[in-house]
Amino acid sequence: MRHGRSLRALVASVGVIGVAALLAAAPGPAMTRPGTSFSHAAKQTSAKPAVTIKPNFAFFKGKTITYIVPNAAGTPAGNTFVAMQSALAKYLGATVNIVYNSSSNILGMDQVSVAKNDGLTLGMMFVQSILFQNFTPNSANVNFDVLHSSYIGSTGAIAPVYVACPGSPTISSLTQLNSGEVTANVIVNSTGISGMELKLLFGAYGWPHKYIEGYVSKTQIVGCERGDGNMTLTVPGNVLTADGTAFVPGVVPLMLLGSIPAKSPQSFVSGLVPSVETWSKTHPPKTAAGKKELQFLLQFASANAPQYASFGPKGIPAARLLALQDAFAAVMKQQAVKDGYIQNGVAPLWNTPDSVVHYFRQQFGHGQLIKQYMSQP
Repeated sequence: MRHGRSLRALVASVGVIGVAALLAAAPGPAMTRPGTSFSHAAKQTSAKPAVTIKPNFAFFKGKTITYIVPNAAGTPAGNTFVAMQSALAKYLGATVNIVYNSSSNILGMDQVSVAKNDGLTLGMMFVQSILFQNFTPNSANVNFDVLHSSYIGSTGAIAPVYVACPGSPTISSLTQLNSGEVTANVIVNSTGISGMELKLLFGAYGWPHKYIEGYVSKTQIVGCERGDGNMTLTVPGNVLTADGTAFVPGVVPLMLLGSIPAKSPQSFVSGLVPSVETWSKTHPPKTAAGKKELQFLLQFASANAPQYASFGPKGIPAARLLALQDAFAAVMKQQAVKDGYIQNGVAPLWNTPDSVVHYFRQQFGHGQLIKQYMSQP
């Protein structure tokens, strides 16, 4: 049985604005320190006194925790939890097993949301992907209950890069794009967040363009390298040479969406191109609508925004949830864990559970804009 009402059901009944209002009206955390899950906080009223709850670490000793990664092993997302797996097991005195579900990101996350809520089945949430799935037409019909999941925190972020592909006409620089002298034939991942992040950039600046749809993440990279179009957006690791020291022939970096850790093997990319945030300060959009779209893009894909959140199903007992939140936060402070993230090109960014919920509240206020850009032909 699925827990609670899904976000899709709420959108259907009260609309995007209604969902935003529900989130905005939700009371704050009822626990006496940061780190409560939204599912626990939403049950409280201002009339009830705060209750001090101590983390129950003893429950996890000798137990086995299953952590579901909704992606394939060896991918940047798949590698992120590997970096903290052994440290988390040691901290909790538990065995931590990783299960990869590469068939579908959203179905992998839904697998977590309907698991037994004893704190022993957790998983990785692609935060922006959840927003994409719930505000776009024809997305997967699942009952992922983002309003009532048990959030543990967000443990990493990757900065994608806008790149020129070897298609015609040739794009050699941002200046060329911004002058309007070349038309961008943009290869779009029709089922991924990168599609919206491409469309928001072009919407903000009004550059001449044509969208080439019908790609998924793997075919998008293949299409770029063979020149199906002349521009796309992807994570740097997808378009670097095998030794990771240069871009593959014909692919030219243009701009980063976010930032890459200074110690990462991919940090050289930051020396080649500016970030969208930096570049836009000297090249602002010309229209008020464009400035609004750029502001949303920068907020949506902020370097500090939660991307890879760890979570469990609704209703994990509060004392166990606090133990998990404390354990994840402590492990993410360990230098060896941070170094593991960085080596995989992932920023070891820690966002508290409350920060994850706050991000959702912000983005649901932009629901109409998300729908607009993801439904564009």
